[in-house]
Amino acid sequence: MEREEELIMESDNDLPICSLITASFDGLQGLAVTLEHEDYEEPEYAYQVQATVGKEDVRLMAQNLGVSPPSLPSFLSSRFGNTSGTIAPSEAEAVFKEILDFILDCGARYHLKRT
Repeated sequence: MEREEELIMESDNDLPICSLITASFDGLQGLAVTLEHEDYEEPEYAYQVQATVGKEDVRLMAQNLGVSPPSLPSFLSSRFGNTSGTIAPSEAEAVFKEILDFILDCGARYHLKRT
């Protein structure tokens, strides 16, 4: 399956620290929601956290929301999105946590991986 990435949120990229949230389907037809944190002044503090929802949980989540599985990234973007580029990185981190809580509220599970 082709990976299409949906931008959910991007912080002000004029700041020395920038955060970005995206959602996409991974190679195994699971949903991946990713928080990327860039620190341009101190790159060693940059990190990425990815929450992966497995194929079966994607079906359950989509069913509970009344949407098709391929539309989940778009659904998350419309529900949580802010692409104005005017938010602080800490706000993006808070929204990422809201998305994780939302996934659980939909009856799905996820796995976190930090790199």
